[in-house]
Amino acid sequence: MPDLEHLPFDRARVAAAVRSVPLRELHTRARRRRQRRTAAVAFAVVFVVAVAGAAFAFRPVPDQRPATPENSAHPSSGVMPTDLAMLSPEVAVAFWSGCPARFAHTTNGGQYWTEPAPVPACEQGQPDERWQVLDARTYVYSLNGTRYLTANGGRTWKPASAAIMDTDVLPKAAVAADCGAHSRCFGSHEEGPVAVDAGAGVAYRLTKQPPGRSIGRYQQAGGVLWATLYGGSSGTGEIGRTADGGATWQSKPLNVHFGADNIAALDARRAWVSFTPEIGQPQHVLRTADGGTTWQDVTTDLPVTTFERDLTVRADGTLLMVEPDPFAVWVSTDDGKHFVVNPGPPVDRDSLRMGSGPGVAWAMWGNPVRLSVTTDGRTWTELPPP
Repeated sequence: MPDLEHLPFDRARVAAAVRSVPLRELHTRARRRRQRRTAAVAFAVVFVVAVAGAAFAFRPVPDQRPATPENSAHPSSGVMPTDLAMLSPEVAVAFWSGCPARFAHTTNGGQYWTEPAPVPACEQGQPDERWQVLDARTYVYSLNGTRYLTANGGRTWKPASAAIMDTDVLPKAAVAADCGAHSRCFGSHEEGPVAVDAGAGVAYRLTKQPPGRSIGRYQQAGGVLWATLYGGSSGTGEIGRTADGGATWQSKPLNVHFGADNIAALDARRAWVSFTPEIGQPQHVLRTADGGTTWQDVTTDLPVTTFERDLTVRADGTLLMVEPDPFAVWVSTDDGKHFVVNPGPPVDRDSLRMGSGPGVAWAMWGNPVRLSVTTDGRTWTELPPP
C-alpha cells in the first residue's frame, strides 16, 4: 500500500484525538473508594459488636451457685447418718454417732453439704450420746453427761457450761429449738428449753420453770413458746404457753389422756397436741385456735398403735402424722378428726430412719443412702444425701 506512505501527518489533530491518561486522578479516586469500603466494613463490625453486647447485657443472668463437690469428697460419704434434723425442706443437719461424732448441714436442699465436722470429744465402747439442733449452725452434743456447743456448724466447739447462758427470761431475739416431736431434745423435766440468738451467736437456757411444774416438749411460733408441762395439782400434766420468754405462763390441765406425745405450733394462737391413749384406744389430738384459752378434744380415726407418732403442721393448718411401723405419713385437713394416708417412697425397712420438722416429714434409707422429704404427705422429693 504505497499510497499510505505519502499521507500527510497532522500533529495537532492527533493530539486533540488522543488524550494522556490522568494517572494522579485515578490514584485519588481509587484511594477514596478504598477509604469508603474500609469505613463501611468498620461500621458493620461496630454495629455487630454493639448488638451482641446489648443482647448479652439484657440476657437473664443464670443462678450462680457454688460448685457442688462430689460426695466422695466427704469423709463420711456412703455412711448413713445416725439421725437427721429437718428444719425446713431446704435446711437439714445430719449427725453421725461414733468416735468422734460428726455433724454436717445443708441450706439448699442437699445440693451442697458441708464437710462432716468432728466433735472434739471421743470415747470408745458404747458411750451415752445425745444431741440437739438449735438452728442450722448451732448444735449441742452430750457425751456421758458432758456437753459441748458449736455456733459455726462444727468448726469450733466450747464446753456448754461456758457457752450457754442461763437466764430466767429468754431474750426476744432468742428462738427456742424445735422440740415438739423429738425425744432427743435436752431440757425435758430436768432443765428448761434452750434457745439461740442467731444474729449474736449466743445460746440460752431457760432456767426458770413454771411454778410447780417442769417443761417437757416445746416449740416456739409467733413469739409464743408452747410446751407440755408436768407436775402441778392435776397429776395428768398440762399444756402451757408463754409470750414473754418464760416470765409468765398460762396453762391448761389435761384431764382425760394418759400423756402428751408431741406439740405442734403454727403461730401465737394455733397449736395442736397429740396424746398417747390408753392401750387399745384411738389417738387423740387437742387443738386451740384462740391462744390456749379453749381447747377442742378430737378423737382421731388413726389406727390403734403402741408406737409414738411424730406430729407436725403445715402453714395452712394441715396436720402430718409420721407412722413409724409400717412407715407412712397420715394427713388431716380438719384438725385431726379424719386422716388419710398415701403410699410413700419404697423404703427399705431394715435401714429406715424417719422423722419430721416444722411442716415437713422425711425418710432416709438404703445403701447407697437415699433421702426423701414431703410437705403434704402425698408427693415426695428426693434430696441428695449427706
